[in-house]
Amino acid sequence: MDKVLDSLMDTTPPEKSSISAMAIKLNISRGKLYRLLQQSGQYEAFKASGETQPENNQILYSKQDWETILTDIGYAYPQPEQLAEQPGKTALDSVSRIEIIDSQRDVIIPAPEIPSTIDFAVVRQNLGIPAPVDNSELLTQAHQAIGAIQAMSAHLDSQWAQKEQQLRESQQTAATVRRAVQGLQDKARRIEMKTEIAAEMKALADTETQERLEEVASLGKSAVPSASATES
Repeated sequence: MDKVLDSLMDTTPPEKSSISAMAIKLNISRGKLYRLLQQSGQYEAFKASGETQPENNQILYSKQDWETILTDIGYAYPQPEQLAEQPGKTALDSVSRIEIIDSQRDVIIPAPEIPSTIDFAVVRQNLGIPAPVDNSELLTQAHQAIGAIQAMSAHLDSQWAQKEQQLRESQQTAATVRRAVQGLQDKARRIEMKTEIAAEMKALADTETQERLEEVASLGKSAVPSASATES
């Protein structure tokens, strides 16, 4: 019953922390913690559970949400530091706290209470220091873009080299065909001239052969007497 009453009377707000504050507690950079959170399968649910604080524009997450996602990325929820046990009081302690004053009244300056946990995001905001910018994702995309550009440039070089090779082969083929056609035309003209000369020589030879054959044929024929020889 007492525990139930204590739980009902406990008005202590639940512990909540921002990503920056949790990075400080874990002693890692905010960028590294943010990348680890994005790799977790619980990230979408964790992201949706955040509560925005209008007064400082921070997003806070509950202890339960932090414990769930930290366990998923291999981290343990940081426990508050235990205060060292105070030693027992002694007579010397009582003497040391005796205040000795003179005739003038001493002014005791109260010491401000310093919290055990300080959210550095709040400190930056109070000091007017801009929050650090994590450009790791931008740099990663830039490197990927550079790699893609270099790959496209190499592909263009390869295509151009291929086109140059094709051009050289086309030019060489055209030159070879041109020489072959020129050689064929030259040979055709030579053969035409030789054919004409051979035809003329053949005609002369045929004419001479025909004349010689006629001479041979005339050798076996008797001579025909002339008209004057017959009348006498």
